[in-house]
Amino acid sequence: MADETATISDNTTEPTEQATTPTPAPTPASAPKPHAPSPAAFAKKAVKRPAPAASASSYSDAEVKAAEAFGRVDDNGTVYVREGDSEREVGQFPDVSKEEALSLYARRYLDLKAKLDLLASRLHSDTVKSHEIDETLKSLEQETDKPAAVGDMAALKQQFEQLKEAGAAKKAELTKARKAAIAKAVEERTKIVEKAEALASSLDDEINWRSTADKFRSLFDQWQQHQRTSVHIDKPQADALWKRFSAARTTFNQARRKWSQARDVERAHAKAEKEAIIAEANQLKDSTAWGETSRRFNELMDRWKRAGRVGRSDDDALWAQFRKAADEFFNARQADRDQISTSEKRRSC
Repeated sequence: MADETATISDNTTEPTEQATTPTPAPTPASAPKPHAPSPAAFAKKAVKRPAPAASASSYSDAEVKAAEAFGRVDDNGTVYVREGDSEREVGQFPDVSKEEALSLYARRYLDLKAKLDLLASRLHSDTVKSHEIDETLKSLEQETDKPAAVGDMAALKQQFEQLKEAGAAKKAELTKARKAAIAKAVEERTKIVEKAEALASSLDDEINWRSTADKFRSLFDQWQQHQRTSVHIDKPQADALWKRFSAARTTFNQARRKWSQARDVERAHAKAEKEAIIAEANQLKDSTAWGETSRRFNELMDRWKRAGRVGRSDDDALWAQFRKAADEFFNARQADRDQISTSEKRRSC
C-alpha cells in the first residue's frame, strides 16, 4: 500500500502585486517634447496596470506632501526624484500642472511602499509560505530598483533590505517549524505502529481473536486519519513505518487464519463425534434394560462434553437430537417405574 495517499496542501497564497509604471525615455530638459502623452492617453495606459496596494484616496495629504518633497517638475513636465546628492528623471507629464504631475509620481511611491508594508505584515502571519516570500521579494527587488516614482528612495531601499532579512528569518522559522511538525507526525505514527507490533507479539492460545481484530481495525483507521490530517512525512520514513505496521497486521492475520483452520478441523471432528453419539442414543432409546442403558446414556453424556464445540447453531441442533433420544428413554423408564409403583400399591391394599 502506498503510504501517503492524502496530503495537506494549503493553496491559500497572498496575490503578489506587480504595478507597471511607465518610464518614458529621458530627454534633455531644453529639447522640445512634441510627442509627450496627453493626460487622457496616460490615464488610459495607467488603467492597464494592476490595482495598487492601496487606493489613492487612502493616502493622507501629509503622506503625499512628504513624498513630493523628494521630487521636482521642470517647465517641460519632466519629473525628477532626488536620491542623495543627485537626482534621477522618472518620467514626464507635460500637459498637466506641475502639482498634478508631482502628486501622481508621489502616489506611485506610496503604492510601492504599501506593497513593502503588506509583505512586512504577511511575514508576521502563520499562513505565509516560503515560496511566497521568495516570489514577492524577487518582484519587489525589481520594482524598487530605480522606480518611476517620487519619494524617499533611501528609506524605501532600506525598508526593502530589512524585509530581505526578515524574510530570511521567517523562512528559517518556517523550516524549523516544518521539521518539528514532521518529527511530531513521525512520533505519532510510530506510536500506532508500536501498538500494532505489541498486539502481534501477544498472540497466544488465550487471545480473543475478535477483540484483537477490532483493535487492529481501529489502529488502521487511526493510521488513515493521521495520513489525512497530519503534515506530509517524507516517503522513506513513511514507507518504513508502513512496512512495520503491515508486517504486524500480516502476523496477526496469518495466526488468526491458522487458528481458524485448526478450529474448523476441531469442529468437524466434534460434529462427527456428536453425530456418532446421537446415532448410539437413537439405538438405545427403546431399550428396556433400564439400569444398563441408563449407565450407557451417562457415558454418552460424558463423551458429549468431551467432544468440544461445533458452533452455536450446530451445537443447539445436535443437542436437541441427543436430548430427544435421551428423553424418550428416560421418560419410558419413569413410566415403567410409575407403573410398578402403582401395582405395588394395589397389592398392598
